[in-house]
Amino acid sequence: MTHTSTPPTAKGVCVAMVLFLLNVTAAFVVFPRATFSSSSSFATQDDSDSDIDDSTITLGLTGDAKQNKEFMDLLSKHETLGMLGITLDSVELSLDHFADQVDVVDAACFASSEAVNEWLENIDAIVNGVIDEDERINGNVVAVCLSKDIANTCLQSGRWESRNIYYPKGDNSDISLWVDSAVQALGDVNERRFWGGGW
Repeated sequence: MTHTSTPPTAKGVCVAMVLFLLNVTAAFVVFPRATFSSSSSFATQDDSDSDIDDSTITLGLTGDAKQNKEFMDLLSKHETLGMLGITLDSVELSLDHFADQVDVVDAACFASSEAVNEWLENIDAIVNGVIDEDERINGNVVAVCLSKDIANTCLQSGRWESRNIYYPKGDNSDISLWVDSAVQALGDVNERRFWGGGW
């Protein structure tokens, strides 16, 4: 049996050329690096001097100072985050200034189930009497959880849809895996902003 080849059509040649050019172009793409700023005491910032704007994604940190530092150090070195080209800010959440902070937080990083419960209690205190009980909210943030158990606390609260809860696979509370989950969450937040919502 013999196979005969047919001459390429004009359409086939065009498709081949486009694919070739895309491959060549991809070899020379330079991804922008993410830029970071950190607000150790957000409440002391003057709004007129703040670098936070609509293009900034802000992480709310609920761990202790040492844990937050380790988390942000690992996050700043994460290769995938660098490809997102986002402006990232962080704020260590404070009970005294929570009402101001929650307005800018896009992703809350929960280091414990207690932190989830405290977050929701503070949200309820802010919106007390403003919304109905069946409209209880989470502050319009995605939840980035250190472990599956903490993620389950978020889910069981009824405040988050499962697609807005991020956590490492398995039961190991490893900060580097938590950072991986944060990068995924930040990418999704960035994409949803680009497409205009979708929470």
